[in-house]
Amino acid sequence: MYAGKAVNKPLEPADYDKLPFLNAVIKETLRLYTSIHTLTRHVNADEVIPLAYPVTLEDGSKTTTLPVQKGERLLLSFRTYNRQHQRADYSRLRAVWGDDAAEWNPNRFLDGRPINSSIGLFGNVMNFSSGVRSCLGWKFAVVEMQVVTALLVKTFETSAIPSAKVKMLPNQFFLMPVLEGKEDEGPQVHLQFKVID
Repeated sequence: MYAGKAVNKPLEPADYDKLPFLNAVIKETLRLYTSIHTLTRHVNADEVIPLAYPVTLEDGSKTTTLPVQKGERLLLSFRTYNRQHQRADYSRLRAVWGDDAAEWNPNRFLDGRPINSSIGLFGNVMNFSSGVRSCLGWKFAVVEMQVVTALLVKTFETSAIPSAKVKMLPNQFFLMPVLEGKEDEGPQVHLQFKVID
């Protein structure tokens, strides 16, 4: 059985939502490896933005608001919201995702733990932004990920090539996995595929 259907029967788009582990894997992968890590917004009027958690400023003082002026540009980090960066103590993100915020753990979407925020469109991740200016194609993107992931898992057994060292290319607009020492060859991930009989 595959989402309540025989394995040889095709799934309808609504069937993919009935696959909780598949969706947990997709949500967790989006959370930890967001493809676009920053959103830019231009400030249209002077404003004071309230912050959910206090922030320590360079002079050591703390603030719970952020004043912005018309004409300034805001860079909003999806990556910072979605995960805890290893080089900094973003304890506020542990408050959202739990103490294992820096680890890949799809069970966080299955084990009933509370996720202490609700701003993302899918799985509470910010990959598609939020609110009235969110990504129009988010649902199509999610269905596409569900279909491709389900077909790959149903059709192939995959394993990483142990000798391949994959790293993320830094300072790019898109998150791009590259092979260490072969960065100039562009994005790639080395996997072995074996057809499931």
